[in-house]
Amino acid sequence: MPQLLYGAGKLKYIMYFMHLIEGNPISEQYFEEGLIHFKKEFNIELTLFPAYNPEMLSPELRFQEHKASTHGRKLKLPMHVTEKACFCTHFELWKRCIKLGRSIACFEHDARKNLKIEADYDLKFKFERFIDKGRDYQKDAGIAILGTPPATSYMISPEFAEGIVKATYKYMNFNDGLNMQADTFIMYYAELKNGREPSRRKVFKQSKEYGHIIDHGPRPEKISDVSNLAIENKTNDRMET
Repeated sequence: MPQLLYGAGKLKYIMYFMHLIEGNPISEQYFEEGLIHFKKEFNIELTLFPAYNPEMLSPELRFQEHKASTHGRKLKLPMHVTEKACFCTHFELWKRCIKLGRSIACFEHDARKNLKIEADYDLKFKFERFIDKGRDYQKDAGIAILGTPPATSYMISPEFAEGIVKATYKYMNFNDGLNMQADTFIMYYAELKNGREPSRRKVFKQSKEYGHIIDHGPRPEKISDVSNLAIENKTNDRMET
């Protein structure tokens, strides 16, 4: 059930959603531990949000085979099906925000408070301010990135959610499919909307305690690795043609 907050002379519903891939033992471990973590650290009860899995993606979304290059990279990396499932989950959360008509806070199942933050962090108060202002402290116009990577945790207003849902359809149709993971698209749209990159807070980080579920592909660290991967991609392109 949503929590109630008294503020500005009226009741407000605060919604804290956390992803769960039902039937996935790793996701279930993260989620169960996350319930305890958020209650202990912030006195918050999370609401389960069922996440998409690679076997069942959103019928509304189409994806390209490869991701757009970012950070000046020239590598042509495939869009992994787990990245597609993650995008579908965030997309459904944005639509849920619109349907509710109120701001919500979104957390991936492995979002945990940054260990470098030793002082208490009043997440309820931060969220109350976010709702009252209607934007993130007059800066980011409807979204507050709270974690790293950005999709790990964020607060979002229904106005921003409506805009990013429309942008998702428009981008998908114009490019014949989505070619960004959720983190990249959130930052892309926020910068497009506001004319600059949104503030990046590091209140939350991804836990690695039980391993990873999302496959972002190889992350070469050496020049030789980059060269080999580039050669492999060119070879695959020739085979496809």
